[in-house]
Amino acid sequence: MTMQARAVETRRTIVRAAADAFVRHGYSGASLAEIAKQAGVTKGALYFHFPSKTALAEAMIQTQREANDELARQVGDHDGDGLDLLVELTRGLARRLIDDPTLQAAMRLAVELGETRDAVIAETYQAWERLVADVARAAKERGELADRVEPAELARFLVAAFTGLQTVSLVASGLTDLDRRVEEMWRLLRPGLAPS
Repeated sequence: MTMQARAVETRRTIVRAAADAFVRHGYSGASLAEIAKQAGVTKGALYFHFPSKTALAEAMIQTQREANDELARQVGDHDGDGLDLLVELTRGLARRLIDDPTLQAAMRLAVELGETRDAVIAETYQAWERLVADVARAAKERGELADRVEPAELARFLVAAFTGLQTVSLVASGLTDLDRRVEEMWRLLRPGLAPS
């Protein structure tokens, strides 16, 4: 393995260990010593790749940005019903959240660090809201949403509702019931969003 490939793999290993620590302990409870130990690297190697715990947290938040980029690609590739797309986006994001510890850590950090009004974290939610609003606006123009539904309000609500679902699911079941909670949300919401 080349030195560059080894460095990339070390960085990935540290990110995975940090994700696990942030999910279990939150930002304030995770220690760099524990992360280095779990990653099987020295603290010097950890500091070489990530000079601070904040830098590690930013790597987790980058995962949220990547998830938003993936959602944007899905929107660009979709040519069907907009309401169906919103359902599929939340289902897919829930599945990715369940399967990806780094995204779980980003979610926990966004809630925990969001209390400090971090602009980087706020932008991840704002980007998601803009994307959902665009989908809802296009769906409304095609007559796929009820006239009373305002796309920007729906976007703010869906992002907040999904954030709440994932937070409660993490605490209640370690995300094992997130899929069910998303299905329940749509079973309750969809009839009120569809045109009569």
